[in-house]
Amino acid sequence: MGSRDAGPADAASEAPVDADTAPPMPMPLVTDLGGPKLTAVRVVTVSFSNDDPNLVASLQSFDDAITSTAWWSAVASEYGVGAGAGGGHVVLPMAASSAYTDSVRGGDSSVRQLIQSSVASGALPAPDAQTLYVLFFPSGSILRLDGISACAPPGGTGWHDAVTVTPPEAGPAVDVAYAVLPRCQSDLAAMTLAASHEIVESATDPSPENAPAVQMTDPAWLAFGPEVADVCIAVDTNLTTTDSGFSVQRSWSNASAKAGHDPCVPTLAGTAYFNVAPATGTEELTLAVGESASFALYAESDADAGPWQVQPVVTNGSSSLGVTVDRSTVRAGDHAIATVTLQSPPTLGATELYGFVSEANGATYVRPMLVQAR
Repeated sequence: MGSRDAGPADAASEAPVDADTAPPMPMPLVTDLGGPKLTAVRVVTVSFSNDDPNLVASLQSFDDAITSTAWWSAVASEYGVGAGAGGGHVVLPMAASSAYTDSVRGGDSSVRQLIQSSVASGALPAPDAQTLYVLFFPSGSILRLDGISACAPPGGTGWHDAVTVTPPEAGPAVDVAYAVLPRCQSDLAAMTLAASHEIVESATDPSPENAPAVQMTDPAWLAFGPEVADVCIAVDTNLTTTDSGFSVQRSWSNASAKAGHDPCVPTLAGTAYFNVAPATGTEELTLAVGESASFALYAESDADAGPWQVQPVVTNGSSSLGVTVDRSTVRAGDHAIATVTLQSPPTLGATELYGFVSEANGATYVRPMLVQAR
């Protein structure tokens, strides 16, 4: 969320919210919006003939195993997604080209053309409703999603979507999920971390633009992306865990959030989860330029976390907002008073993203919030 330098607020134009009458806002939950899911996903590992065969073999092993692990059950089962299986390995006989495009907005996509032509030729196995093609592109291939280059900010380390293909025997067209993994880093741990992110999102939300399934709809949290792995990236620094010898990403759990635990699972053994929750009704403020609002921040923890530091953070160090907290150290059961001032029009659009960072003993958790300009 950028710099933690939040400028001083002007004097509040409203009285602070009474912490005894404004209860804490619960964690938001992801919502099943009704789109299809891959309830028994078959992961087909797709690579290219000009890639490192030893690395490819490790990625194939990862794809074959990961959807039947304890990690998979933790991140997927509550959304109606069961254990999956390996769907085979394909090393495309051609070397990957130097540049590919893709689009989730209806633009040109050489990635989709590659999938469609490879299915039509029989190079890729004919899909069914549970198939997921996971495409690992080698070093040297440049990928752009809707014109934005992967691997360099603001591009990501991968993405997923669905494409309509026609099987070679001219059967009915099938919408098949696919995940794109650029070679942002060459080490196996970084690659399986990115792949785990895309695989769990592909299963819980295979067609995020055209037929959304499991997504976050809370506007403050949407700033990080709508899907179950996205929303954990910026709010929990302990993102990586391991299963079956592979690095994988922790992902959002409604069940854990409802229970007051870290919403990103698997939970970390022996680690207390602590954070602050804003008073109900204050997560998204509407302010005029020069206007301030004050509200309670409740300190919450699922175990004895001891004292922790809480401080405001404003997106990209924006000067549009001034945010202060009347105490920098809290314990579970305490409350602080935060004051937010809209000092000038938001730098991007009509909203400004900010939040509160809780830190102790090497762990960091974030509670994002929004200001809407009046």
